[in-house]
Amino acid sequence: MTRISPIKGMSDFGPEGFAGIYMQRPELWQAFRFHYGILWEHSTLDAMTKDLCRIKSAFLNGCKMCQVSRASVARAEGMDEDIVSKVHYFRESDLPLKTKLVLEFAERWILDRAYTIDDTLIDQMKEHYTEPQIVEIAIAMGSFEAYHKFNNAFDVDAPIEVFETGRPSVPDDMRQHLEGLGVR
Repeated sequence: MTRISPIKGMSDFGPEGFAGIYMQRPELWQAFRFHYGILWEHSTLDAMTKDLCRIKSAFLNGCKMCQVSRASVARAEGMDEDIVSKVHYFRESDLPLKTKLVLEFAERWILDRAYTIDDTLIDQMKEHYTEPQIVEIAIAMGSFEAYHKFNNAFDVDAPIEVFETGRPSVPDDMRQHLEGLGVR
């Protein structure tokens, strides 16, 4: 049972507890949807890489909901439960080097509060990612960690089984703002 009463009727936007709790502050729920939509809809990274970062963060932060959620766009790129299981032992896995580097970044971000993300790791990442992509990875990690801690703080109920989420997108009523910034 969640620690904050969810606003009922939010199941169209995701798991009712998560969205329902955010709806205690509807304007902040809209801001969340805008931010999370931008992270996915205007991404320069492949969805599988981004979702593996999110899942790694979920396990390191103990977010039960996000441990069992999978992005449909990552699934469409071939992410299956065998690949997901490799986030736990990524260094020894057969994941591509570029994915291992992102998971190393994620682990250092969370376990070491990003203090051990050093020149060596960033230089290795630059062999596979552009600087804007590395910045996007950092923004995504900060966002994922915050969402996971939100879910933990309010004990958001998690489904028992793995479930798939749709691709997050920017709410239609906020697209005008993006267009004003020249983002299409």
